[in-house]
Amino acid sequence: MRIKIVLFAVVAMFGSMAVSADDNFTDVSKLAELMQQDHAKLGYDQYMQAFIQYNNSLHLDSQGGCSAIAKTPVTLYIVIVDSYVSYITPIVDDEKARCFRKLYLGLRVKAPPFSPFVIEMQFAGASPSSAAPASHSDTDGH
Repeated sequence: MRIKIVLFAVVAMFGSMAVSADDNFTDVSKLAELMQQDHAKLGYDQYMQAFIQYNNSLHLDSQGGCSAIAKTPVTLYIVIVDSYVSYITPIVDDEKARCFRKLYLGLRVKAPPFSPFVIEMQFAGASPSSAAPASHSDTDGH
């Protein structure tokens, strides 16, 4: 009986993280479109400010030596489902992107006002403190 209770607790704990099989978080154009739609939703800007502050407090961008891997910048789409960084899709999948993916994937964060919540983050090369969410207003003329 104890095993069933533990199994139920695990299912209950992670069940809310489940995302529909129809959701495709590997397609950069779909993620960009979803992010643009999210930007107009209530609570987006406030959550972004909280996420930036939390990200800066952890100093993840200076860990793991990711910024030193290459001088070229890297752009990642980070998808937060409930309270976890659940998906990370780079525009260009290279060693630097994979390094940042390892740092962020599975990170527990404050639950966003809606889920999934998509963030575009750009990490510049050679500067370990250069991580910041990308400017969304000028990326595609919207």
